[in-house]
Amino acid sequence: MNSKKIGVLSLLLITSSLKILAQQPSTENPTKLDVNIKTPNAASIERYGNIPVSMYTGVPNISIPLHVISVGKHVLPISASYHASGIKVNDLSGDIGLGWNLSANYSISRTLRGRTDEGPMGYLDPNGGANLIPSNYTLSNDFTIDTFRAVANGTWDAQPDEFNFNIEGYSGKFILANNKVIVIPDQDIKVAYTITSGAFSFVLTDPKGINYYFDVRSEMSVTDCSGDVNSYTSRWQVSKIEFPDTKDVVTYTYANATETISQTSESRNYDYGNTTPDPVKTKQCVNYTTTIEKKVSEITFPTGKISFDYSIPKYDLSGTYGIGSMQVKDLQNAVQKKVVFNYTYYNPSSSDPLAKKLKLDNVTFNEQATNLVNKYAFEYNSGTIPAYGAKSQDIWGYYNGANNTSLIPGNTFQLYDAQGMPFTVPGGDRSVNPSVSANGILTKITFPTGGYTQFEYEPNKAGYRCGYSTIHDSIFITVPYNATAQCKGNTAPYQQSNYVDFVAPYAQQTYIVVETNQFNCTGDTRQYTLTDLTTSQVVSQDDNNDPNVDIIAGHTYRLSVNTNCENAEANTLDCLEKLKATIYIKQFSGNFQDYAYTGGLRVKKITDYDYFSNTNTVRTYDYTMPGEPGRSSGVMVFAPKYDYTYTYDFDLNAYKIGNLQPGEYYVPNIILKTSYAYTSDAGNTTQSGGNSIGYSYVREVIGDQGAGGSTLNKYNLQFTNCGFGYPFVPVTNYSHRDGKLAESKSYSAAGTLLEQSNNYYSFIANDEIRGWKASYQKMRAYTLYGNPNDDKFRGQHYYYKSEKEHLDSTVVTQYYEGNTVAQKQTYLYGTSSYYPYQITTSGSNEETVTQTTRRAADFTVSASGTLTGVTQVLKYMKDNHLNDYVIESYSQVNGNATGGYINEYGLYTVGGNDLVMPTTLYRLKNGSSISNYTPLSLSISSNTATLIKDSRYEQEAAYSNFNAQGNPGRLVDKSGESSLLWGYDGKYMVARLDHIDYNALQTYLSNNPSIQQTLDNPATATALLTAVQQLRTAFPQAMISGYTYLPGIGVSSISDANNQVSTYEYDNLGRLLRIKDANGNLIRTNEYQYQN
Repeated sequence: MNSKKIGVLSLLLITSSLKILAQQPSTENPTKLDVNIKTPNAASIERYGNIPVSMYTGVPNISIPLHVISVGKHVLPISASYHASGIKVNDLSGDIGLGWNLSANYSISRTLRGRTDEGPMGYLDPNGGANLIPSNYTLSNDFTIDTFRAVANGTWDAQPDEFNFNIEGYSGKFILANNKVIVIPDQDIKVAYTITSGAFSFVLTDPKGINYYFDVRSEMSVTDCSGDVNSYTSRWQVSKIEFPDTKDVVTYTYANATETISQTSESRNYDYGNTTPDPVKTKQCVNYTTTIEKKVSEITFPTGKISFDYSIPKYDLSGTYGIGSMQVKDLQNAVQKKVVFNYTYYNPSSSDPLAKKLKLDNVTFNEQATNLVNKYAFEYNSGTIPAYGAKSQDIWGYYNGANNTSLIPGNTFQLYDAQGMPFTVPGGDRSVNPSVSANGILTKITFPTGGYTQFEYEPNKAGYRCGYSTIHDSIFITVPYNATAQCKGNTAPYQQSNYVDFVAPYAQQTYIVVETNQFNCTGDTRQYTLTDLTTSQVVSQDDNNDPNVDIIAGHTYRLSVNTNCENAEANTLDCLEKLKATIYIKQFSGNFQDYAYTGGLRVKKITDYDYFSNTNTVRTYDYTMPGEPGRSSGVMVFAPKYDYTYTYDFDLNAYKIGNLQPGEYYVPNIILKTSYAYTSDAGNTTQSGGNSIGYSYVREVIGDQGAGGSTLNKYNLQFTNCGFGYPFVPVTNYSHRDGKLAESKSYSAAGTLLEQSNNYYSFIANDEIRGWKASYQKMRAYTLYGNPNDDKFRGQHYYYKSEKEHLDSTVVTQYYEGNTVAQKQTYLYGTSSYYPYQITTSGSNEETVTQTTRRAADFTVSASGTLTGVTQVLKYMKDNHLNDYVIESYSQVNGNATGGYINEYGLYTVGGNDLVMPTTLYRLKNGSSISNYTPLSLSISSNTATLIKDSRYEQEAAYSNFNAQGNPGRLVDKSGESSLLWGYDGKYMVARLDHIDYNALQTYLSNNPSIQQTLDNPATATALLTAVQQLRTAFPQAMISGYTYLPGIGVSSISDANNQVSTYEYDNLGRLLRIKDANGNLIRTNEYQYQN
């Protein structure tokens, strides 16, 4: 039986008669686009900065405390955090498992834009870089074309890199320009950098003046599809943290780990410009990224250290290891606590190592490295997660279960060219699949107490697209059109034909399914024919299935079937020929859908179970618009883009060069072609902060059926620019404005409004840095002659804008028994603009309460020359970013002062270090309110400043004689003079001596060095208490208390002025167990219950 298939799009695949096409140079767009592949740890940390843990994003806060490093009055918590926004196919195992992040990893990671900022021809290069950006031109001309071309092909860089940072309590990004640094959003973070031997080092300083030094570099080498190798620093990790008030240092030690990540890229280009389309240009290649990643192996602090053991294989990152345990040790290297991370693997029986991702099953806390004390256990959704690199992804990169062979999103649309043909891009199903989006996600945490928290998720769902365009999408159905025919050998009628006609409402690629009986009638025939009646062309003809049938919108088609038994052999009288052909056509159902799924998850329900009371607390979350239960309040703030177009000149006669006959002349025949490019990698992923959706309304319902009432939260959502197409420059981004709580309403179980809170914000512009990207608008892909200026370029400006976020006011209204009570808080901001210096509360009771707080940053020192006194201190605090130190705070009721205090600071040089210390505390006298209160002012004369304060302040305490750790040796307060002695390397107060002359005490200790040595570094608690008792004997008139410690844990004993000793006992996790009095009687007992 003969059959043939005719396809309109087969024109794309035939070989052109122009021989030059077999040898033509590449018509690939030479514009360099950004490629950024993140290491697992960097990606995990950035996800926390980019997708906030908030009801605004639907992401719950999941964190397990591991340890707290204490340095004086400062703490550095270490925790294990899980980001429940969903698992992406290309997520790799972090150091403590897939989806988990260790908070000890303070770092700066780079998103590379073009070349490195610090490198030759980079953005900071004084001979080019930012200086290349034209002020007005967006299109090239003869005078600017060389600049446009150099930036487009990556020779020069006019785009600043982005640096994402996280330190304790703060995260964001900063951008560098010559002599300028901006932080986004604008926070009270100081960024300083140096470039040494072509390499960046950074120092970030927080508002307390804590310095974070980033000079441990992870080096990345990227081999892209063109074979170019780009090596650069992708990440900086903290080497030390220095505290301003003690100059104590926490240091970090790292080990090297080599991580190699591959990523397959695929592209298809469809070129049109004349009546015959070019053959499809396909390209597939692999990008390789190799990173020498720095893994924290040890953290050292004044009272001990923490060591990390990397012993768990990460099969998806061959040759690398996850953390098996962390051990907390004291200064004598004795283990105080051991935290063990226990794992299994996703897809444990798979033979593909890329599928075996690390799964954290539980975390145990052990005393002295062996005895189990606490345990946190984790459970996950049992659904399958695919291997790294699998093509079953939605357009946001999350698993969708599709059996794809390509990551180019499949698409069909119509080109209105000479042939009016449908334009089909074969590709994969990149839609969101709600049934598998939660596969592998964390669903339950069981706590040491036996209680647990369960999480139930659902896919993100948007009701609005970027720009707040309402989603109202047509719902399509697939309608089958079929025809059936049959005949029987040697039985009239000998043949049968049937057909069905239909009009195609949309351009589409579909398929034909054929159903037949076994072909056993020798000499018989059967086939179907699909004919385009509009053009009279046969589209498909066969007796088997056709998986690829292209349909043109608006055309009328006829699907006909024919069976013919007329020529059946005589011995096949009873044979039957039957054929049914069905074509499936997409049509509008008449209905609409008011939502669209977006990538990732949101939490639907959280259940908290209390083991001791055997009760559940259930919280459910509703993300729909109030009054519109069918419409999600979610706004799609980012949509990946996988296609773009560009144009080029093409000479149809160029192939004749070298083949000219005598007397024949070359005559160029230039046509303009348009190339439609489709890729497997979204070109605009680095335009997004990582978040695909935000919700403007979220209702939290407490208890079953809302028995505990509910709260409806409204969030600001203003960032509606979803990004640009080619060449995919960064968006001028205001996303930091989003997610701010604008309104909160609390309701009773009956739905009665109980309370409403409204917040009002403003955003104060600070500074901006400009970037510029040039790209080919038209290129000379294949022309033999012509002016190089025939290339045409387009330039696109964009800006990084830094803004301060101000909460200006909050109004709280309470409703009860038909009455309302309203209270308003307003916030005024001082010189620094980072902190409100005045908070005023006014309400229905006609009472106005004002709290004024002025910090070091609110005082401006304009003096010059040699500074002394307060001027010197305030200038030092400003220069060293000691901004968040309170100088004055006072309260007023209806304008009358009712209380206040003033901190006066001094600058001391102790042990070679400059220390700013509080020297004097003043307190406003108690009594009736003061109507004529005088706020603190700074009087400067001859470079010497005096704090002018209200006359009713009186000195409450004065500190002096500081040691190298910043601890005072002398205190004078209302009760008299006290001496404070510090031991354990000057870190802990070991004795307080009231009513004693400081100088007399120092003379005594100088004459008794053995006592001084014992106080400084006691060998045992008994030795220290003996030394304190010797002080009591030497100074009988003094009231002396003594203190012993377990360094890094807490006080172990306190002896009062009568030498009555109370003792404090701890377990090896540092938790207080018992307090006993001098006679050994229990004063207090703490029990920590662990349910196995």
